[in-house]
Amino acid sequence: MEIVPFEPKHLAGIRPRVMTAEQLEKFIASYRPRGPAFTCLDGDVVLGCSGVVVEGDEGHAWSVLSDAIRERPHVLHRAVLKGLWEVLETHDLKRVWAAVHWKFTKGQRWLERLGFRYEETVKNYVNSGETYYRYVL
Repeated sequence: MEIVPFEPKHLAGIRPRVMTAEQLEKFIASYRPRGPAFTCLDGDVVLGCSGVVVEGDEGHAWSVLSDAIRERPHVLHRAVLKGLWEVLETHDLKRVWAAVHWKFTKGQRWLERLGFRYEETVKNYVNSGETYYRYVL
């Protein structure tokens, strides 16, 4: 396994469970580097991508994960936890938030294990028509 700088093209091979192909394509097309982001590779296979959009002293954590990395939860958790704290310190962030689909309970539990706490329910998140929960660290 190798961690490399994120490139939007890395997302092409991942089919996330709660994003439609259209939503993923919009994310790829609109992506602008506004904070650190990384990709986890196993050879040429993209296991997952994550990063933090930095806006002043606040960050928005995001990740798009493959089923293959979900089968290695301990590796995933350790890598994200380490990277998240490095970003917090490097960018002197006072707050980081993440959004997770209201039906994606595994994602909610994972955010809690990373130290995030539920903050609010957001209806029509990013004009998706979907309800998401916002968590904050």
